Amino acid sequence: MNPRLLVACLLLLVPYATVQAQKVYKIIQPDGRVIYSDQPLQGKTTAKELPPVPEQSGIQVASPEEIQAVNERTRARFEEEEKRRQASAEASAKLKEAEKAKVEGVEPLPGERTGIKTKTGGRTRLNEDYDERQKKLDQDLDDARRKAGN
Repeated sequence: MNPRLLVACLLLLVPYATVQAQKVYKIIQPDGRVIYSDQPLQGKTTAKELPPVPEQSGIQVASPEEIQAVNERTRARFEEEEKRRQASAEASAKLKEAEKAKVEGVEPLPGERTGIKTKTGGRTRLNEDYDERQKKLDQDLDDARRKAGN
């Protein structure tokens, strides 16, 4: 790069560095117009000194330690989100399994009927084993819904 061009660019930036050190006033005139100036105006105006511009504003260069800390926080956040996604997917899968088991569990299993069964039908009723299995299926379904957030 041309050294003269570099010096010229640096000289052009010097006024901007000195502008930050100056005071700035916000002036509200009687008619409501707002003026910004480096000197307060006299008369029927309200002048308020604005706070100085922070020295560290705009884009700042981060140190390697700061970059590493940000990367670690970001990585930890992504890992936590991935764990939550996996837990949610597992809960949804368990909910589907519980719903399927409930639908399939409506029919009584062998041994869950009590009574006399004949060729023409007979008289039977569902016994306590069926009721207990239905309660367990309902409880499993409720637990799965609670874990899935439904």
